[in-house]
Amino acid sequence: MGQCESLQTIEEIKRYAAKAPAEERLIRRAFETLLEQNQQDVKVWLAYAEYLISTGVHGRALHCLLNALKQAGESFEIYFYLGVCYKSLEKTPEALGAWDKALSLNPDNSVCLNNLGWTLVQEGQVQKGLSLLERAVELSPGYLSALHNLIEALRRSKNLDSAVQRQLELIRLEETAANYVRLANLFMEQAQLEKARQILLTVLPNFASDALVHNALGGVYYKYGELDSARQCFQKAAELNSGFASAIGNYLLCLNYSELPPEQVFQAHTKYGGALGDADFLGNADAPNAQKALRVGIVSPDFYQHPVGQLFEPVLLQLAGSSTVEVTLYHVSAENDDITRRLKTAYGDRFEFCSALSDELLLKKIRSDQQDVLIDLTGHTSGHRLPVFARRAAPIQASYLGYPNTTGVRAMDFRIVDEFTDPAPEADGLASECLIRMPAPFLNLTAPRLEVDVTPLPSLNSDGFVFGCFNNLAKLSDSTIQTWAAVLLGLPHARLILKAGSFADGEIKRYQLARFARLGLPVDRVELHARMGFANHLALYGQVDLCLDPFPYNGTATSIEALWMGVPFVTLTGQSHVARVGTSLCKSLGLDDFVATDRVQYVQRCLWWASQKPLLNQVRLGMRDRIVESGAGDAKLSARKFEDAMVQMVDVKRGLN
Repeated sequence: MGQCESLQTIEEIKRYAAKAPAEERLIRRAFETLLEQNQQDVKVWLAYAEYLISTGVHGRALHCLLNALKQAGESFEIYFYLGVCYKSLEKTPEALGAWDKALSLNPDNSVCLNNLGWTLVQEGQVQKGLSLLERAVELSPGYLSALHNLIEALRRSKNLDSAVQRQLELIRLEETAANYVRLANLFMEQAQLEKARQILLTVLPNFASDALVHNALGGVYYKYGELDSARQCFQKAAELNSGFASAIGNYLLCLNYSELPPEQVFQAHTKYGGALGDADFLGNADAPNAQKALRVGIVSPDFYQHPVGQLFEPVLLQLAGSSTVEVTLYHVSAENDDITRRLKTAYGDRFEFCSALSDELLLKKIRSDQQDVLIDLTGHTSGHRLPVFARRAAPIQASYLGYPNTTGVRAMDFRIVDEFTDPAPEADGLASECLIRMPAPFLNLTAPRLEVDVTPLPSLNSDGFVFGCFNNLAKLSDSTIQTWAAVLLGLPHARLILKAGSFADGEIKRYQLARFARLGLPVDRVELHARMGFANHLALYGQVDLCLDPFPYNGTATSIEALWMGVPFVTLTGQSHVARVGTSLCKSLGLDDFVATDRVQYVQRCLWWASQKPLLNQVRLGMRDRIVESGAGDAKLSARKFEDAMVQMVDVKRGLN
């Protein structure tokens, strides 16, 4: 108490706080004593607020600032710090208003321009935020935070050339591994993968122990379709930083494309997934009240125009009005488009924008919401929040839809599949979770967002025949290409159309064509397409007679698109979920004659269907009716299946307890 009494001025308290930062209680008491003696002194209120903000006590700081505002009237500093407090307390509209008022009093303050500009970008007002960030950088060219935010705003506005120039400017100011990785990522977004690779290979010797560079280089090799090199880079990154969740996820995702035994892939998932953490919270030990709607939280970065968002949106819209489950959506990415807005409209306050929350803050938020069940839609794919699940954010946790394998996370209780993707009992030994098998298919066959008519079989009245595959390059394994080579060699007049975003890069096209030729594919009969507008993408199916499903990693969203465009696909039933999705889709629609049990039968199926054009045309023209009649594309039915899976998990958990 003697020390507190000796701190009688703002300057003395500040000096003591700098010397003994751990003495928070004493410092607060000193400020409060000073306030008791100087209730009308704005400087004391403001100094105390600044200290509270520095220690993360934003609620109390807000109280001080509002008192200061009463005493002082309009003040730039007060409005600036009010914005900081409101933002930290997740009161974004109030923060925007406070910073806007602050700038009206001091329009050239770079920090305030940066804060307001970046918050506007986060709120989807990208162009308005962009102009403020440009002004902040213009006023303070060495202001790194503003420059970082400006680059991201330029990226979100698709102004990638300007983003690259600004990133080069940032590297001149701050030559770090992270900044070179961001530069490479910008080139990747422009489909300039060779530039990205050369940048990373050039700086790698200087940053050989930096996991970020190895992880980014793995991402480039992945886009090239060089899976072995990608896997080695991701594994190196994970070894350099055992807590690097993104690198771990990339490594495990890569294993799904490999032809390693499923048992080996499972072991890797349990090793690395288990390393993400252990549960430090049990939640409500009792099973949820069966008389009330189950509180279900769903965590995903993909509530936007992403395959997961597209497929699941109509089901989520049905679930918004459910009396069985009360769903809350936690959107953990900054992406915001029509799907995002429709879901936000349907869910209101139960749609949470959480991209700015760290794993720790997201964990606290979900725990405070007291969800009965928490669903992960991401697995080990980009933007996942598996560390939150690893520490257990809810009493019951499950993985669904977005990842075709076990998570390996010890606190993940269940995984939702179907009887074709994960047949009992053999599939049970390949999952760290308890498998919940919903009636097939395990996902909704959502129709494409654009209506494009199905056309008759293009080769119906000709001698030729066109196969197609629109999956990403990583799925085109050596075994897949060799099998397709056998198909084309068996049909001298047949062609193959391949479409993948990576084909926009000329170097990748040359590399892949050389690889295809080496594996026996007659490349003179192969037609490559890069990314195109969605209407043109769907129309391209009109040129394809029969699609070819890659293996061991089958198509999912692309296969569903093909089916809606009337084009069936030949698929090979593999040994694990990732290699059985095609089987599930076909069998759910009664298309068993398109399913092969080995590579020889795969070739035979392709050749047989190519010889049965009238029958294939009937299948094509009747495909949409087939989907509707099966119920596989019925969002209401899929929502009920999801509700039933939630109830089943609770029942299983109740039985275990």
